[in-house]
Amino acid sequence: MIGEQLAHLVEGLRLQGELKLPSERELAAQLGISRGGVRKGLATLIENGQVVQRVGRNGGTYIRTVNVDSYIVSPPVAPFTVSRSLNEVVGVPTLLVDQGYTPSTRILRAEERDAQKRERDQLGLSPGQRVVTIRRLRSANEVPLSLEEMTLPASVFPDLLSRDLSSIYELMADGYGVSVVTAQERIGVGEATPSAAYLLKVAPGAPLFDIERIALDQNNRPIELSRDLFRADLTRLTVTSP
Repeated sequence: MIGEQLAHLVEGLRLQGELKLPSERELAAQLGISRGGVRKGLATLIENGQVVQRVGRNGGTYIRTVNVDSYIVSPPVAPFTVSRSLNEVVGVPTLLVDQGYTPSTRILRAEERDAQKRERDQLGLSPGQRVVTIRRLRSANEVPLSLEEMTLPASVFPDLLSRDLSSIYELMADGYGVSVVTAQERIGVGEATPSAAYLLKVAPGAPLFDIERIALDQNNRPIELSRDLFRADLTRLTVTSP
């Protein structure tokens, strides 16, 4: 993906001690993509806090320098613990409210685009069909808890981007008559990248639960691909055996 290509380039320049990115034209030629694609990728990096754009005599796109001391790192003892059951499919806002926390959502990116091959294969889409992708930062009691990247078939959820995207599962049910009944999840443990650490207010390299999900609706139709990164210091995964 273009955003990932640019992110790798930024990290490479950072390691080399470079702070200013090449021009859009130079980036497009270097990565073999259009200038429009470069602009979209840079917009994502700006949202993630990895680069900043400056105007004026020394204007351009600069790698955001972050001192480790500027990270708001969690104390050794977590302020609270959220339990996430692997036995049921529940949206994060509902999960938090049920446990007495106040949820909040920040939309980092929301767009409609052509589905990639992997997305077509997993969602059962044909070439040329489109998907809606939504990236959100979830917080509990104003403390960042998780980063979510969700991909949905645009044909199933028309005009989705004009709706309130804070609680997608509720919107699916109330606005489209679609209920998530089952989900296949793959769970791992990863480390926070600099951009994820910045958003989640943890130190780079902090452990995160990495959860990939394919959700099915009441007709056993795949309607959601997601990847969630939960702070491991604030989250406990639970399962109940039958």
